[in-house]
Amino acid sequence: MSTAFSPSTLTKHKQVVEQFLDATHSGNVDVIDTLVSANIMTHNFPGGKSPTSREEYKEFFRLWGRGVPQQTFTVLAIVAEADKVVVHYAITGWHDGDLLGIPATGQKIDFTGVAFYRMENSQIAETWLYPDTSTLLQQIGVSR
Repeated sequence: MSTAFSPSTLTKHKQVVEQFLDATHSGNVDVIDTLVSANIMTHNFPGGKSPTSREEYKEFFRLWGRGVPQQTFTVLAIVAEADKVVVHYAITGWHDGDLLGIPATGQKIDFTGVAFYRMENSQIAETWLYPDTSTLLQQIGVSR
């Protein structure tokens, strides 16, 4: 059985996800304490370890921010349906720090991805992340 979600709830879901993305990609990881469920579940994060707590989620964004300190994160599309929000995004910047265990290369990065969020009580309760890691790794010279 499907639960109906009002247009205002769907708008709120999108606003929560947009606030989360704006803050975390700008280095404000403390927003995770209010916008992410204490019981967060995550899937398919780069580096082989998906965060299992708010603190691990914060550390993921801290590490990403150190690897690509001057990044631009752009939401290309955002759609909300029921308890899900889907975001198609683009990230550009420079690989100026350790990223996924790869030392800084100084190379420009420019890739896209898709993230799925499941919402619960106006918080992000679950995340599936699908970045184009193949393109990212090619750009920093790890693969061809």
